[in-house]
Amino acid sequence: MVNRRGLILLMTLIAALAVAGSGCGEETIVQQTVLVQASPQIIEKTVIVAASPQIIEKTVIVAASPQIVPQTVVVEKPVVVTATPVPTVATDVAPSPRNRGGQITLVVQAVGKGSGMNSTQGANNYIGVTETAFMTEWDKGVVPMLVRSWTLSPDLKKLTWQIQPGVQFHKGNGELTAEDVAWSLNDTNAKLNPTSIAGAAGDYGAMFGPARAIDKLTVEIDVTKYDVQWDSNQLNEESIAFGVYSKAAFDKNGLDWMKKNIIGTGPFEMVEWLDDQRIVVKAVPSHWRETPKVEQVIVLQIPEESSRKAALLTGEADAGIVPIREELSLVQKGFKVKDSGRQDELPVNYGGNFWEEVNAVTGAALDPWGLPSYAKDLPWVGAPAAWNTKLKYSDTNNPVGMDDMEQARLVRNGLALAIDRELINSKIFNGSGVPYYVNMFASKSSDFNPAWVIAYDLKQAEALLDQAGFKKDAAGKRMDVTLFGASSNSNWADPVEAIAGMWKSIGVFTTVVKSDYSIFRPTVVDRSNTYMFVQSCRHNRGQPYDWPRGHQVTSLTRGGFGCGTEVPQILDYINRVNAELDRAKRVALNTELGNWMKEWMPAAGVVALPSNVVYNPKSIASWNMRKGFEATYNGFERITPAAR
Repeated sequence: MVNRRGLILLMTLIAALAVAGSGCGEETIVQQTVLVQASPQIIEKTVIVAASPQIIEKTVIVAASPQIVPQTVVVEKPVVVTATPVPTVATDVAPSPRNRGGQITLVVQAVGKGSGMNSTQGANNYIGVTETAFMTEWDKGVVPMLVRSWTLSPDLKKLTWQIQPGVQFHKGNGELTAEDVAWSLNDTNAKLNPTSIAGAAGDYGAMFGPARAIDKLTVEIDVTKYDVQWDSNQLNEESIAFGVYSKAAFDKNGLDWMKKNIIGTGPFEMVEWLDDQRIVVKAVPSHWRETPKVEQVIVLQIPEESSRKAALLTGEADAGIVPIREELSLVQKGFKVKDSGRQDELPVNYGGNFWEEVNAVTGAALDPWGLPSYAKDLPWVGAPAAWNTKLKYSDTNNPVGMDDMEQARLVRNGLALAIDRELINSKIFNGSGVPYYVNMFASKSSDFNPAWVIAYDLKQAEALLDQAGFKKDAAGKRMDVTLFGASSNSNWADPVEAIAGMWKSIGVFTTVVKSDYSIFRPTVVDRSNTYMFVQSCRHNRGQPYDWPRGHQVTSLTRGGFGCGTEVPQILDYINRVNAELDRAKRVALNTELGNWMKEWMPAAGVVALPSNVVYNPKSIASWNMRKGFEATYNGFERITPAAR
């Protein structure tokens, strides 16, 4: 068995990390990640500053839209990273803020591009500009936001909403009506608006038919596939939601104007959104729901992690999102940490396992065997025996008496056993998270089944790969695989080299590919992805165990984002859970699903992380975020500024 301490060397590819040898006179190696900006491409490479005798292969990437080109460099001499414990209490005093009183600056990696339409990814509810149908008060459950009351028909086929009266759109754009709500929902829905690229486009297409205004304050919505979490998740400000915009403004000014002019009803009004630079919002006086205590919030884009941290330490920023590995050092400096309840559960998604043959929404036939992941025999991708005559390749490497589905299942389980979750959590994430095992099932929940724990067991991992017919060759190699991590999200990117190294120790040679997520995402929308990848999807937020889960790994979201697989067994449990009104029975059904997930392993959990905002207590006295599952932050109107 490979020495566990030796595996710690795999943590050395974290950006800009200076690493010293483990002692005994070993030579220091420093690795730096540099970005070479060459419009229109960004090239990321690892530069070796010092090296000596032993050879380790590490994989870096050159990402250039639309292609991702892997390159391999040679790194010399293994290095052991020893994490230095950081106190969890402040040993220093936070800096004095440089903003004027009443103004808060939040620094983030990216602000993206603004838009005043759901269908063009206008997610403005998280910054308080738009409002949604519902919100959640943790001790009260789902409570009204723009919808003041609602009914669901006994046959679960129709929703009827009563809208809040007297709510005003910003900048003199009139009073909110049922027309605005129905139009905004339909605009988001990929089934009704095929051009929609909203995050919830596929989810809404799976659940909703048309929405329509019955009168000024009444909306009626057809429900095509009932979901028990419709109000707590699908239409809730603390989850995926849709913002309500002015249909009258759209009718008068058109799509291009709406993209550039963000008009909502929220407690903050848009001042400016400079694409990929900053967002500025100002408080709405005497807001109908909750008047903000701060005058202005600036959300400032600072892509570089070290620069965001520096902005906090100098007082230029009052709050920020930094990698988890940096949070404890800021707490030591006197900062505080706040979360909205979101948990980021990070699995390795075994991309390409598309097993559904019928579109769950439309009933149309699918031809998954024609997708790129079935252009050749990928070891972790299973093809049902009935597809043998439809595949583009001849599957000749299955052991006698074993079909491809079983072979791929053994591979996926073997790879899962070769991930040292404790080590990744400790060395990459400073112990801030918890090990994550069976995908979609939070390990810290009281409903978690202890039988779902996946031990780190290289001997058993190798045995499963041997059983699957992938024995080591003379060079110690069993197979070549590819693993993707989005360079634009450090939590998704940081573990991939470590996982690749762990897999190499059992003979699985892994090419690590990194690019900005915007390059990768289209491949999981159109189902052309052929990689395994580390990413949290919508079912990776620590949701309650009675909720149906896994919509994004079924054909329910065809036309929108999918998480790399389409699994009919998961679809079956979604339908069964949604048909059950008793919570305990829903939990029991999902426990059955968890058992199936443990056996078939369509994705392997790695680590579950908190999703935090770090803030300066000299700027912010408190931030009473509403608890939810989707956004890292919400409720700017609930920021109480510190006395100065």
